[in-house]
Amino acid sequence: MLSRISSRLRNSLLIVVLCLGWFGVGILVAHPTAIANILAIAERDKIAFVFMDVWEAPPSDLWLPEQRALYEPWWENLVRPYMQNNVVPFLQVLRDRQAIIIFSNNGLPLATTVQQEMYFEPVISRTADLDAYLKGFDIDAIAYVGFATNACILTRPTGIQTMHALGYDIILVKDASLEAPSLKDYIRTLEEALIEINSYGKVLTTKEVLKLIP
Repeated sequence: MLSRISSRLRNSLLIVVLCLGWFGVGILVAHPTAIANILAIAERDKIAFVFMDVWEAPPSDLWLPEQRALYEPWWENLVRPYMQNNVVPFLQVLRDRQAIIIFSNNGLPLATTVQQEMYFEPVISRTADLDAYLKGFDIDAIAYVGFATNACILTRPTGIQTMHALGYDIILVKDASLEAPSLKDYIRTLEEALIEINSYGKVLTTKEVLKLIP
């Protein structure tokens, strides 16, 4: 057991160096809370929680007019309140339990309400980087949270399809993720997405998934 913890701790610190550089290690030394979080991760088997696209604002300038007309109201009227009422409270519960939390944002600024910088949680958007980070902590299961169930959570390079193909067990946290309106040739329906997700793993509620971690 001790050798396993030592191996995990060594891998964890290596990931920090690779992701943040030696400057990042200096920051950790100056912040005991961050070091405590790494030690806690190294000592326990956990599921990693990937929070997908919890943006401060959507990439409206990249959307076609038809997409913008559909998705801007969706973001303002549904995503923002859902993030505040469902995603952020679940995030805080996970933090209280020292769960492994990762943000994947496709290069866009994260919502200020998630306060990622305060907790030194990684932001990862590339498949290889996420795979390396998870392997550093001996993680073999990923639970997905965020937006959108029938789009980026499923198809992003750090999403369900790709990570399942790499051998990770998959969980969708259904009451902390939200589907986007379907659009022909752009976004599939929620029903189609759930059929595929269920073929890869499990769809659980927040209460159910919390039973899987200490």
